[in-house]
Amino acid sequence: MKTTTCLRWDGFAWVRVWMVAFWLGASGLAVGVRGASFWWNSGFVNGGAIPDNSATGWQDVRSVSMPGATSITDVDVLIDIGGATIFDGWNGDIYAKLSHSSGFSILFNRVGRTTSRPNGYGQTGFGASTSGIRFRLDDAAGTDVHYYQTVSHSINGLGQVTGTWQPDGRDVDPTVVNEDSARSASVFLAAFNGLDPNGEWTLFVSDRGFANSHKVNGWGLEIAAVPEPGVGAFVLGCGLLGFAWARHRSWRRLPLP
Repeated sequence: MKTTTCLRWDGFAWVRVWMVAFWLGASGLAVGVRGASFWWNSGFVNGGAIPDNSATGWQDVRSVSMPGATSITDVDVLIDIGGATIFDGWNGDIYAKLSHSSGFSILFNRVGRTTSRPNGYGQTGFGASTSGIRFRLDDAAGTDVHYYQTVSHSINGLGQVTGTWQPDGRDVDPTVVNEDSARSASVFLAAFNGLDPNGEWTLFVSDRGFANSHKVNGWGLEIAAVPEPGVGAFVLGCGLLGFAWARHRSWRRLPLP
């Protein structure tokens, strides 16, 4: 009896393919998002001191390197701003903006400022909790930092506001910001999504009120990003190899009619 090799696509081969596909999918998710944390607290211009009542302000430029990552999916900002001396400072004076590539986010815009309260809130900065958890701005937080006094909030031993808050997001002139100033989602931290995380990031801070002085003690970023397309191609290539393996294993020697 003559025989020949012909393809027989049996049920067990399909099971093998699905098992390979599941494993590759899980592996792809595991390597698909990369995270990195950065914190800077030295090398600041003027020691981090912010000029009082000046639109010129202060800025710090830092370079971020995340090899293989090309597209941001999430950014949080960590920051420590205090009085130039202990208990000096006034939060309602502070305007802060983060820039990178074509995106920017308004972090603070004279928190608490209204037409009836033109000086805004009076705490002495934003900093870590007594347990050391750094002050964080996160789009996914529950409350807008601009009106933190309207909800439960904590103050550390230096008079700084602590916790996790949404960025201010009011892209208006800090000399006129008030209760009628609308927030804009285009200047939340999601403004950086889709950009390459690598390169320069700039923190700009200005003090727009008289008398109280401020200092940046440190700031940082937590960035999540997806890797370069080469990783996806590698996973796809593995999937194709798995598919070919399953087909090869399903060959049978069947009799000719």
